[in-house]
Amino acid sequence: TMRPPANRRAGRAALPALLAGLLAAGAAPGAEIVPSLSLTGVYSDNVTIAPEGLEEDDFIGIVQPGIRINADGSRYQFVLDYQLQGIFYADQEGADEAYSIGQANLKLELLPERFTLTGDARISQIVVDPQARVPNSNLPVIGNRQDVAALRLVPEWQERILGNDLVIQGTVGEILFSDDALQDVSFLELRNSYATPERDRGLSFRLRHEYQNYDYE
Repeated sequence: TMRPPANRRAGRAALPALLAGLLAAGAAPGAEIVPSLSLTGVYSDNVTIAPEGLEEDDFIGIVQPGIRINADGSRYQFVLDYQLQGIFYADQEGADEAYSIGQANLKLELLPERFTLTGDARISQIVVDPQARVPNSNLPVIGNRQDVAALRLVPEWQERILGNDLVIQGTVGEILFSDDALQDVSFLELRNSYATPERDRGLSFRLRHEYQNYDYE
């Protein structure tokens, strides 16, 4: 039995941990929670988008439950928007599909006007093979999509030194694919600057430093 690399296992374990933290923030008192449910029935006389003479008709049911959470506090902001799309075919054996689409954002002001922590996570789909057939409808029967999850954690420190603004920002993140044949990505970015405050006139300067490191498995 082949096991994924340790850093891939750790990355996939980090996703539910971050999502749990984001959901915990959304469950704070005063959060606005809006559930949703969409039910759609579709009939297609060419469900597989086949050439003339090879058409197949079918009835399709699309179920889309979702939830949106907004929460604002004195030192935090949180937004979650998630939707599950289930597609069910009456006659296409093995064609039923389910996809998750959503994102969550959290901003914490740990030290007022100095230290903030921002986190976000999202899940969406991408085309696996750009040369494979892509349907021109909203019925993805081609099996040419896969999930991709992206998460970031961004701490930022701001400080005024000798009348000038110092900003130190880091970004730690991962991009995770559901297909093990594709390479997950871990990245680290640093952005630092030391500059005079914004003003209409007079002499000003800005010193800026950036560092980026991407680790492909």
